Amino acid sequence: MKTASGRSVITQDFVLQVLIYDPETGFFTWRQSRGGKLAGSRAGGLDGDGYEVIRLNKQAFRSHRLAWLYVHGVLPENDVDHRDLNRSNNAIVNLRPATRAQNIANTKRRTTNRSGYKGVSYHAFSGLYRATIFVRGKQICGKYHKKPEDAYAEYCAMAVASYGEFARL
Repeated sequence: MKTASGRSVITQDFVLQVLIYDPETGFFTWRQSRGGKLAGSRAGGLDGDGYEVIRLNKQAFRSHRLAWLYVHGVLPENDVDHRDLNRSNNAIVNLRPATRAQNIANTKRRTTNRSGYKGVSYHAFSGLYRATIFVRGKQICGKYHKKPEDAYAEYCAMAVASYGEFARL
C-alpha cells in the first residue's frame, strides 16, 4: 500500500513478520534471511545524522519509529523523541511521542553558544546577558542580567513552564 506521495505505508503486522525487536536494548534483528541478510543478524545501520535506519521494501525507516510501531501498533502523528538525546538508543523506555517543538526543546546547548549556557546570549552593546526561548514560533525574551547564571535561571524557568518534561536544561 502507498500514500498519495508514493511512499510505502508500513504496518505493525509487516514489521512483526520481518523483524525481531528487543525493547530493552533497542536492537532489531532479521526474523528471516532476506536480501543477503541472515536471519538473526542485526538489522540496519547508522545514517549520516547518527540515527539507526532499516531498509524495508526499498525504503529507509528510522529504527526509533519502527520500535514505536512494533510495540504500540501505530506511528505517532509527529516525532518520536529520544529522552537521553542518544539517537541510536532505541530502547522503548528511551522513546516518547513528541511534537516538533517538544523534540527541539529536548536538545543540547549549541556549539556556537558563547555565553556557556543554553538559551542565554550576551549583548555587547549593553554588556548584559539575556534569556531567550521560542514558543509556538515566537521569540520570548527575558530581562537583562549582569551575570549569565541569572539569565540561565530565568531561561530554565521559561523552558520548564513552556515544555515541561521536554525541557532540556
